[in-house]
Amino acid sequence: MGKLFQSLFFAVNVFIQLKSNGDAMEAGDTLLLGASLTGNQTIISKNGTFELGFFTPNGSNWYIGIWYAQIPQKTYVWVANSFDKPVDTLLLGMTFGGRQKLVSWKNSFDPTLGFFSLHMDPSGSKQFVLTWNNPIQYWESGTWDGKIYIGVPESEDKHYFYMSVEINSTGLFHIYTLNPQFSALTRCVVPINNRVAL
Repeated sequence: MGKLFQSLFFAVNVFIQLKSNGDAMEAGDTLLLGASLTGNQTIISKNGTFELGFFTPNGSNWYIGIWYAQIPQKTYVWVANSFDKPVDTLLLGMTFGGRQKLVSWKNSFDPTLGFFSLHMDPSGSKQFVLTWNNPIQYWESGTWDGKIYIGVPESEDKHYFYMSVEINSTGLFHIYTLNPQFSALTRCVVPINNRVAL
């Protein structure tokens, strides 16, 4: 019930903000209290990496989301949902695991929940699984052996990415970070087909 209330509160707040008038941005990266963000107005993060605004992938339904600011074709990394859950994308430095799921978009024009999801194995083994409609398992990472996921031998390659895992009472949590020698926009995404992409 709490998440439903949060979602409704957020939606009402966004609606009220859209009905109000005012200058939306201060210094380009902050939405002021009582200000609005409408149409094609956006806010760009201080470091210029991300952009927040409204978008319509199918020409009729509008969503609020975040995408990479420097890529000409919008690459969405977050679409508004029940706040504490990523949608289909895991960004560098995000913690992922426990009961969280990455869920694909329904199709390339509809960011509502799709059929594929990446999550911890519900059997309790310390591995990630990719499922279709939840019960049908398509892929597994293999268990974490302290250095790599045994089903993903390339996870041992520290050339581009570093992987770390934290295990606590609520589960196993995975974090991946970029090797500081490289600067690249990267993400792990569950696409609408059955292939997890990094």
